[in-house]
Amino acid sequence: MTTPNRYHKLKAYSLFSTAFLFNGPSGFNQVVYVDIDPDIVLDTPGEQFTLDIDGNGSDDISFFNSSFDFYMATPWWSYWTRQDLVANIVNENIAIAGLKHYDWYNTSYQYYPFALENSSLINDKLSFNNASFQLIALHTFFSSGLGTLYGFNCFWMHLDSTVNEINKYIGFKLIDEVEDTHFGWIRCDVLNIGRTMIIKDYAYELTPDNPILAGDTAHYIGLSTQAGKIEPVVYCENKKVYISNLDKNCDVSIYNLNGGIILNKEVKTGSVEFDLQNVATGAYLVVFKNENDIRSKKIIIN
Repeated sequence: MTTPNRYHKLKAYSLFSTAFLFNGPSGFNQVVYVDIDPDIVLDTPGEQFTLDIDGNGSDDISFFNSSFDFYMATPWWSYWTRQDLVANIVNENIAIAGLKHYDWYNTSYQYYPFALENSSLINDKLSFNNASFQLIALHTFFSSGLGTLYGFNCFWMHLDSTVNEINKYIGFKLIDEVEDTHFGWIRCDVLNIGRTMIIKDYAYELTPDNPILAGDTAHYIGLSTQAGKIEPVVYCENKKVYISNLDKNCDVSIYNLNGGIILNKEVKTGSVEFDLQNVATGAYLVVFKNENDIRSKKIIIN
């Protein structure tokens, strides 16, 4: 692993830095894979790492570790220090899979990239945002002794400071010069209560509109017999459940482990959010059903 000297760029210029992996008899279907070797480590405020994903000479995504001091006079505290890990979109043709959330305190939208598991399907059923400032981790320390706050909606960190996110994936979509869409992933770690980010490798699909599996370097082939198959992506944070990657007209139910139904809803869009503030903490089962498939996922509400 290496630590960049304040500012670092990586560009997929040629076959020497990019491995083209082929699948299929014709070799037409392609995945571009780039191993960032050595890994990039952002563990100091002010460090930045920029990716030119498709090697066209234009920067696409910039990751940076930022820290700043902010003064606020209130009856409880007067000073705090804030540290962020941020993904900054610098190309309007790139978007990151994640949550768009309205922050009533700041009266603006905030954006939170998903921390996708290995083999998660990345396609147009995920929600994507191309906002310039997207929070991967947020850490705030109050000098008055009130303690530390964290970004409640950040998928890459948790209130439990012992949890590190290892080998998770940022999903993205890239629109090329002829307006074709290509899906891809970036593999990362977030460590040390959201103070350190390690960027390891990335890949994207050259075939327009073709999905890609997070962590996979082979062309994804969807079988015709899998039409209507449900492959939901589920996140739980702060007693809210975020579900995406759904087929339209999918029936979603949440049960407790005694079989009691908590809610039921027919989802007619690709994503849905449930607020479960009145539900007791614990384990629950989410059941997804359409005319072709039925799936279930266990979740923890805390």
